[in-house]
Amino acid sequence: MSELGLSWAAWLAVLGWALGWALVHGLWQGALIAATVRAALVWTEQPRLRFAWAWGGMLAIALCFVATARYELLELLAQLRAAAGTEPSPQTTAALGRGAQLIDRALLSLVLVWACGLLFTGTRAAVGFAGVARLRARARALDPSLALDALTARLAQRIGVAAPVEVRSSDAIETPLVLGWLRPLILLPAGLLAGLDRVALEAAIAHELAHVRRSDYLLNAISLVIEALMFHHPCVWWLASVARREREHACDDLVVARAVERSAYARSLLALEQLRSSLDPSPKPAPSMAADGAPLLARIRRLLDTPTDPGSAMNHHDIVTRTDPTIVSKLRLASWAPLLLTTLGLGLALGLPACLGPDETASEDPREAPAVEGTISTDDDPAAVSLRWLPDPVVAHVTRIEAAARRHGVDPDLLAVLVLVESGGNARAESPTGARGLMQLMPQTAAHIASERALRDHDLDRLWDPDYNLDLGAWHLARLLERWGEIELAVAAYNGGTKAVERWTAGEGELSDETAAYKARVVELWTARDEAELPR
Repeated sequence: MSELGLSWAAWLAVLGWALGWALVHGLWQGALIAATVRAALVWTEQPRLRFAWAWGGMLAIALCFVATARYELLELLAQLRAAAGTEPSPQTTAALGRGAQLIDRALLSLVLVWACGLLFTGTRAAVGFAGVARLRARARALDPSLALDALTARLAQRIGVAAPVEVRSSDAIETPLVLGWLRPLILLPAGLLAGLDRVALEAAIAHELAHVRRSDYLLNAISLVIEALMFHHPCVWWLASVARREREHACDDLVVARAVERSAYARSLLALEQLRSSLDPSPKPAPSMAADGAPLLARIRRLLDTPTDPGSAMNHHDIVTRTDPTIVSKLRLASWAPLLLTTLGLGLALGLPACLGPDETASEDPREAPAVEGTISTDDDPAAVSLRWLPDPVVAHVTRIEAAARRHGVDPDLLAVLVLVESGGNARAESPTGARGLMQLMPQTAAHIASERALRDHDLDRLWDPDYNLDLGAWHLARLLERWGEIELAVAAYNGGTKAVERWTAGEGELSDETAAYKARVVELWTARDEAELPR
């Protein structure tokens, strides 16, 4: 990408363009993904599958953001390469100019605000990583008399954890949690060990082993990165909360299925919550990287509300609405519809112009891209020279003229007229002032054009090459036509320079006799382009 020769400021603008459109597109993309997940949760009962839907939705939103930013970046770089090489057209350059006007304030301001927020959320996530490292480093070994190593190994075998898991204590936490993925470590609050009975201690360790079995630490770390990146998206907030809740429910279900009886497990969680509350009525939040879970009381309520006896005294309505999350989700779906529709509508409203792209958006309103006389559409126009009165020296270069005109969106008849007036078709023509070739390019003008287009193989002697000379001249003429919008002013600037035309149009001076005669001659020939003979 270095061949573009962009400055650091230009690269920042390019990245701002890509990130800005990715943020805009992310609104409707995230809304669609969240709506899909919400619909799936209505028909999904098992917590592990509900977690998979929520976590997968977060990942999909993040991947869409990255993919959209990459696509927008590659698209813009491709247009810049075309503008710097031999493929640009006036329409492409005009589209780039309109796009720059769009992002100068709105998109770049949006990206700046997003970057500030990302700095904050990224710093907070990094602090969480550092906090986990400190917890692990300061953890203390347990009293050997508790014999928790054997208990942990026995529970790990029941739950299906093959890797060795250490158990230690810490004064910096108030609830059990698990740290690490490759080398998992279970931390138990030091203040709770003395107050818990053996069954409650077994339930706490079993729950953390369920986190190890499910690789929740790794998944939680990825979730935190996604939340930091997509902190601005409300759908990500919702998906993260669903994932955290269902993760704990899935671990509870795994424990009661393999290690601890349901009622005993619920009583153990209740005892753990009561003891924690008595020791610390205003608990400190656990480090964000730890696989800590939803509130214990909510999990206890869920376990106790699930009937184990088909002959329970609960009526059918109570059983359905209290135990079946699928039915609960169906009943609450109507309350979610306005929020999802509002988010989706906002995203589509902001993202639809970007979906159309700068060229399509501009083409719908002719005022945005007015037709400029002397230019052509590179997509539709055959770009063929139609002048019947061209002399043979110019006719010899018609194929080259048509190719250069097609590349740069210049009318081939106008380009042929300039070749006739400038050099008469003599590729070796040289003026007393040093202008060379078919288009009579001055060395400094040619060097400036090559610099603007980042042409690294430019050389003064290449101006004798008809193809190269026509390519530079056609590109230069296309830029002048875009700037002035009139053939008369564009050809005057081609001959006398843009500053002379600026002074003339501002009423501050007159064109030189040479430029005035040149302008009149080109306009005369262009006006007579449909005649059968060369006007004299």
